Amino acid sequence: MIEITKKHANILVVVNGVRPAVADLKADVATLEMTFTYHSEVSCLIHAEGSDYIDKVKAFYARFWVAIEDKEEESCKAACTASVKDSFMTNFAVTKEDIIAYRTALGLKCDEVGAPVDFSTVVSWRALIQSVLANEVKGNLLNLVHLKHSYKLLSSRKYSAMFLPGDDIVSTAKVASLRIIDSGKIVHSMTTISRRALNDDMEVFEPLVELHSEFLIRGCFTDFES
Repeated sequence: MIEITKKHANILVVVNGVRPAVADLKADVATLEMTFTYHSEVSCLIHAEGSDYIDKVKAFYARFWVAIEDKEEESCKAACTASVKDSFMTNFAVTKEDIIAYRTALGLKCDEVGAPVDFSTVVSWRALIQSVLANEVKGNLLNLVHLKHSYKLLSSRKYSAMFLPGDDIVSTAKVASLRIIDSGKIVHSMTTISRRALNDDMEVFEPLVELHSEFLIRGCFTDFES
């Protein structure tokens, strides 16, 4: 729900977004409050007010993408203050119910025991999306566009059953590059997705997929030092 009101010379916009429940995070409402001013003397009539506008938008999206149950404020703040030089990690326990729900949503037959390789996005989401939340990535995430995913298979498992019930998945992501182009800033995230297992009582990680994701933050940027 969006509320727009006028107070003196300011335009106040309040966005209340419903965050749906997921396996490890309950449903909630995230709120984004923004203040704008109207300037009839310039070609760009409406201006966002406040030096923290970009940070507010980033914190709003963090509530949807990386929040951890019972540690929402702490986990979101950590994601938004992390460096592009950091590595981002998340765990995901694959269940039979996860696989059935995913295959049903895509219209795939449910007689296959596993989930296809594009399930990589689900298991690694919290890690890979932190690339656009990193502190040095300046830009308005309201202008965020997903460009592409590409997958490099690292396992002999079938493409159509890369993830199986009971898999303990560990995903490690990093910012591979930041590029400024005419239409905005491109954030390239690289995520290694592995299965954790025990081998002779030793913990081992079997690489399954290398996931490359690119996001575009539309706008005009000159911060080439980032």
